[in-house]
Amino acid sequence: MKTLFKIFSIALVGLLMSCETTELSLRDNPNQVSPSQAEVEFLYNSVQTNFGGFVQSLGSTSGEVVRVNYMFGRSYQNAYSPQAFDFRWRQAYQIMFSDMDVMNPKAIEEEKFIHMGQAQIMKAYTLVTLVDMFGDIPFSQAGQPVEFPNPIADSGADVYAAALDLLDQGLSNLSGSSAPGPVADLLYGGDLNAWKKAANSIKLKVYLQTRLTNGSAISNFNSIISSGNYIQNSSEDFQFNWGNQLVDPGASAHPAYLGDYTESGAGNYQSNYLMNHMLGDDKDDGTDDDPRIRYYFFRQSGETPGYGDNDGNQQVLACSEQSAPGHYSAEDAYCALANGYWGRDHGNAEGIPPDGFSKTAVAVYPAAGRADADFFDRDSGNRKVGVGLGGVGQGITPIILASTIDFYKAEIALFENGNANTAFNLMEDGITKSIIKVKSFLSRDTTLSSDDTDFIAANTQTTTSFISSVESEYNGGGDDTKKNVLGNQLFVNVFGNGLDAYAFYRRTGFPKNLQPNIEANPGAFIRSFLYPANEANNNANINQKPDVKQQVFWDNNPASPGFPSAN
Repeated sequence: MKTLFKIFSIALVGLLMSCETTELSLRDNPNQVSPSQAEVEFLYNSVQTNFGGFVQSLGSTSGEVVRVNYMFGRSYQNAYSPQAFDFRWRQAYQIMFSDMDVMNPKAIEEEKFIHMGQAQIMKAYTLVTLVDMFGDIPFSQAGQPVEFPNPIADSGADVYAAALDLLDQGLSNLSGSSAPGPVADLLYGGDLNAWKKAANSIKLKVYLQTRLTNGSAISNFNSIISSGNYIQNSSEDFQFNWGNQLVDPGASAHPAYLGDYTESGAGNYQSNYLMNHMLGDDKDDGTDDDPRIRYYFFRQSGETPGYGDNDGNQQVLACSEQSAPGHYSAEDAYCALANGYWGRDHGNAEGIPPDGFSKTAVAVYPAAGRADADFFDRDSGNRKVGVGLGGVGQGITPIILASTIDFYKAEIALFENGNANTAFNLMEDGITKSIIKVKSFLSRDTTLSSDDTDFIAANTQTTTSFISSVESEYNGGGDDTKKNVLGNQLFVNVFGNGLDAYAFYRRTGFPKNLQPNIEANPGAFIRSFLYPANEANNNANINQKPDVKQQVFWDNNPASPGFPSAN
């Protein structure tokens, strides 16, 4: 109970430490814990819980841009305001990094190097993410308000190099301590070997993302692969675990669960593009559905207004009584999907109708909601979403998975080496690992009966038949087809954190068959986001970008518009 109480308190300190300021570094705050009062364990807990929220939030935002998640906003320039990123920027600089600055001297004094090493690994991933989202960011002068009240933005390349150095320091610290590690390790439960593999896997991500601009990136990537010391099995996946911090798991549930499993129904919309892709070639009978679709998406209705012979319904789905925009092709899904998969198109900026108990919600993976067993047909009570249903939000935020690293390797095989067969075999490995992992989440939905689980099993395509269909599509066309398939399958694999999908799309320009924005002329695709408003307004050395066309350092592809192909 003492441990649980300590962990419970970190949520409160996270709130207290996020008070509004106008400087990059922390100011004195009577509500904050002073350095003399802070304990290493307490500070470490703040770092890791804020890390989980940071990755979940920016992973969701990046996924929206590339259709893994639904994006609200017809214009890319205006879809995300600078103010939208203020809290996450503060969460990184003013909470995580500041807590580490206080924690590290204490950790050294108490020889708690494991705490410090794990925090350094999380900081490295956070820095890489900030560069990938915003480009050049403060680093070398950050957190030093007396010497540098207005820290400069270091080049993204320099910050990437610093992140690699942090990973090396973290690896060294994981091996340099006789003191025990953190009491509550919400990522790996104290498994130091898994942490080491995570650090090396972040390096793989760095090298992959710089393969267009760094001549040694591929050899560095291959060196780690040859060592075997990286995430290869799903048991080693780098992921943040929700719902375990508090005595009441629901109070720290997965954010997507909290948004959809409410008294008023689902609050979020799912991506029509991704659901339509996972529905397969035959949209009506379910025989070609991706095996993961019932685990990703929970339907509350068996029909969508406006699909096929279904009547439209202006009240709950306005677009169901409208024609597809003229710039949509015949292959592009629009508005209404088969079998009750009820989401929204990319860029749809309509208001919110009374559809909370109609639209599709997140399911059991990764948010630990409900698995989809056709309850709208099989249950007279029509059990839908609601507080406390499913897995009560005890889900995960995927960060780097073993399956994703198979896609990393497949990208190099296809795009760098031109080896289509090797790329397919690696993609097959990734798909197989993903399906096994996703299906394992069925046990988290404790509201299912044995009849429900039997029904899901009987109505889910087998992994073998699904991979055969992917192989047929992959081999059914030329180079672009193969790259489209690889990209689409990566996007399905990373559901829950779109950061790798967003980076892949900017590196490669694939897949080229993404659903277009509902606006015919949405402006240039977001190559990097505008700086947070507070930073741009209050730091004299940070100038707000003129637009979202500014490319991060590793993106040397043609400028937007024109690249990537689908806006």
